[in-house]
Amino acid sequence: MKKAAGGQASASLKEPSSPSPSDPKQQQFLPVGEYEVFLSFRGPDIRDSFADCVYRGLIRSKIRTFRDEQDLPKGEKMEHFLLRAIVETKIYVPIISPTYVDSRWCLQELAKMVECWKQGKGHVILPIFYFVAPSEVKKQESAGFKSAFELYGEKFDAATIGEWKEALKEVGEMKGWHVTELVGQGTVINEVFVQIECHLRNSYKLATDELVGINSHVENMKKLLNHADSNTQKIVGIHGMSGTGKTTIAKAVYNEVCVQFDQSCFLEDVRRILSSENGGDVTLQTNIISSILKVDSQVRNVGEGINIIRDRVCRHKVLIVLDDVDERFDFDRVFGRLDYFSTESRFIITTTDKRVLIKFDHKLYEPEEMSHEYSLVLFSKHAFGADHPPAEFLDTSEKFVEAASRLPIALKVIGSLLFRRDMKFWDAKLTELRSMHPTKVQERLRINYNELTYYEKQIFLDIACFFVGEDKEIPFYMWDGSGYNPEGGIDSLLMKSLIKINERNQFWMHDHFRRLGEHIVQEDYPQQPFKRSRIWSNEDALEILRSGGKGSNYYRVEALRIDMRHMIEDQDGVVPLMKKLPGLRYLEVAYGRLVGDLKEALPKLRCLRLRHCSSVPASFSMEELTVLELRGSAVKDDWQGWNRLLLKGARQLKVVDLSSCRDLETPPDLSRCPSMQVLNLSHCSAMKGKLPISKLTELRQLNISRTKISELSGGDNLTTKLQKLQTINALDSALTSLPTDLQHLNSLKTLEWTTNSRNAINVDYNKLLFLPAGLTRLTLSRTVVANLSDLEDLEELRFEHCPRENSILEDIARLLKLKILMLRFSDDNHGSNWDDRRANTLLALPPSLTRLHVRHYMHRENYFPSLVGLTRLTELYLIQVGFLEIPSLNQLVALETLRIFEAPNLVNLDGLEGLEHLMYLTVENCGALKTIPSLRASSTKLQKLVIRRCPRLTEIQEFVKLKRSLPSQLIRIRECPSLVIVDEEGSSLGQDSARTSFISTAG
Repeated sequence: MKKAAGGQASASLKEPSSPSPSDPKQQQFLPVGEYEVFLSFRGPDIRDSFADCVYRGLIRSKIRTFRDEQDLPKGEKMEHFLLRAIVETKIYVPIISPTYVDSRWCLQELAKMVECWKQGKGHVILPIFYFVAPSEVKKQESAGFKSAFELYGEKFDAATIGEWKEALKEVGEMKGWHVTELVGQGTVINEVFVQIECHLRNSYKLATDELVGINSHVENMKKLLNHADSNTQKIVGIHGMSGTGKTTIAKAVYNEVCVQFDQSCFLEDVRRILSSENGGDVTLQTNIISSILKVDSQVRNVGEGINIIRDRVCRHKVLIVLDDVDERFDFDRVFGRLDYFSTESRFIITTTDKRVLIKFDHKLYEPEEMSHEYSLVLFSKHAFGADHPPAEFLDTSEKFVEAASRLPIALKVIGSLLFRRDMKFWDAKLTELRSMHPTKVQERLRINYNELTYYEKQIFLDIACFFVGEDKEIPFYMWDGSGYNPEGGIDSLLMKSLIKINERNQFWMHDHFRRLGEHIVQEDYPQQPFKRSRIWSNEDALEILRSGGKGSNYYRVEALRIDMRHMIEDQDGVVPLMKKLPGLRYLEVAYGRLVGDLKEALPKLRCLRLRHCSSVPASFSMEELTVLELRGSAVKDDWQGWNRLLLKGARQLKVVDLSSCRDLETPPDLSRCPSMQVLNLSHCSAMKGKLPISKLTELRQLNISRTKISELSGGDNLTTKLQKLQTINALDSALTSLPTDLQHLNSLKTLEWTTNSRNAINVDYNKLLFLPAGLTRLTLSRTVVANLSDLEDLEELRFEHCPRENSILEDIARLLKLKILMLRFSDDNHGSNWDDRRANTLLALPPSLTRLHVRHYMHRENYFPSLVGLTRLTELYLIQVGFLEIPSLNQLVALETLRIFEAPNLVNLDGLEGLEHLMYLTVENCGALKTIPSLRASSTKLQKLVIRRCPRLTEIQEFVKLKRSLPSQLIRIRECPSLVIVDEEGSSLGQDSARTSFISTAG
């Protein structure tokens, strides 16, 4: 491999010094670094041909790949960087060509790869033998190899040369790919990509707060699980007090062993799910079924959930982790019976209450107290960002470890509190910590709370009482309106490890901190909830309502949540109660009847959320309101609140959510709300006319989907007034056009615009539409996009009635970040204007795709595009298509769902037999199809087979074997009169026998 010019390198690469591991005894993690693949090759041979194709394909697939001098940082010694890149990379792809051994750099790299591979830490070598036989590499007897090593003998010692030869021998014995004149290079490259994808996919793990010393816990748990032993118990419990790392241990074990099971799922916060007022058992069943079967599922009742689990989930060898379980959990009510599951299935249950496990035949793991050595490492990670404290802090650090009772969660949060603080601060906090009772976890955690500013405390308490599991956007606006500086406050809470924000942009908080927040609110008035600053318990809220507030002063209440859906009487008392809450800044009422007039009441109200309320107060103070949510409530055009907005304005209002207010017919005039950032009018089905938005210069999100709004009005140069707009959602709307200068809306990320059938005739779809280059999500109908290929960041593209212009479809291949593609072609594509000669090459598909839907593409002359390289595609829908075949179907190595509806010309499904991950197969209305290949490769994963109205279908290969692995109720075959089932001896069972014995007639 050719390297940058410089001085002669040493004969072997020396190991650089590395930081001490997190675990003082050992650390064996999968390699983690800047690169995922290390590509090694001899430059002059193949740099601009084969190797370049491999490299560019990997880069297009967003796989971080190391390649020669362009990846070598300036100013850093080459050997040091090369070694680090090899050690930290997981997958090695050496391309061994006839002159590979002429480069001592290549030999040194290969030797280091083999060394790392032999250590058994997860490294993988995928060799490509490019016009050189593997046996030649193994034996090294050809003239080229002998000549190269003779020259090396003059410069390097025998040990180094021996190391190189041994590495070549090891690689020559490995299973790889041999490129010859008879073996296509494209085929080899695709197969290599498939293997790389598989290895990378296996390394995706649950995120854990890495617990120091985790390895011993994992090994102990693996012994207890012993999934290969059918006689061992199916349930293993992890028991211990909160904060001891039970969840982290469970996640680490899950990461280690989940690949040994057919399906697996990790369910967090089970206790809180089961405490839900809206069917916790059903929610838990829905989550389990969706996770195991990989489908969106909604269980209607417990009985239905048990039946689905028994009939479908239990067919697999499963690993199910139930985290944080309490006495409300009833295994039989959620799963049915334990003996429904195979003897190799396993459950891991974490709990603070050992009584939960007594009902089951189980094994128990109780993690021992963290050692002083490990505790010091964990503490140091958070206090210093290193594995060990500096010498001057060592003695005090050890005292903190003991004062925190070696409790992992306490070590983390206290360490975070002390980060970059001086010794004086440390001494003061150590004295405070030592004064606390050693068994009271919350008391020790409160030391972090005490260090927060006033506003940070308010944000912390709000999250603990109201917003865990909710999107951070709504409370953010409320805090901002209250002057709490939410951006800085949230950052501070994150830095102090008091909260997290998950991948769905929702707040998450450890149970200890949630209880701490609730306790802080309750502690001053444990028996008098009406005097507390926050009322989140529905029981407390209803009790206050029923008491009518007699003799009570409610001035302390700042935030109130109440759900009145099961309350018939006393609803009229809500508005009078509100008048006694002058300090209220957050009010959330669901299913209430709010009769009366609040007039100038609630002067400090910042966030009002009225959901599905049958009536809304005639008026209330809006001057300081930042969030107004009336979702699903009975407000009309004559509601007096609109007058207040017009007359006085709501200059602080940032969010208006009127979604599903079906009685509203006219868009509200919000011109006097200049701070508006979010406007949601979706599903206001009666709302029609023009929506004036030109004065909403701060607007970020606009949603008018499923409304009759026909125009976004605001005069000329509308987009210059909306430079902060990020989202336009106008799905199934009456909107007839978009601003002509839309491409200048540089902040726009999401555009969704389709019209309902009643208004489609009014839209000029043929007008060229130039779009902002930064879009990531786009949904359109009929409209022609002039600059589609420029949308380099686009991840999702949906076209309803895709236009005929060939360039639109050809540009799709250039969208290298595209993951979801859904195309529905226009009915008039049958017309004579369509260029059939070019139609055969219309669709080229980017390799990044994970979901592909094609509908109404009925030209018999159109071939389906090649599927080579689509190694990430999991879902393929073909509806009303005219293809004769689906070429390279076997290349879809990740495909889980294949649905084909109305493909009258489809003659075969060659390649179907190789889809190992296929779970759902539907074939309907395929009049030319005669044979369905064997599904044996996917029989262990297949969960549903539906074949309907295929009149010429005569054979489903190896159907009898398939039926043995799939319950009959999940096989649905109808209206296939030519189908004959053949038994294992080759005898025809006949159509009647097939229908009664092998083919379910379930609907």
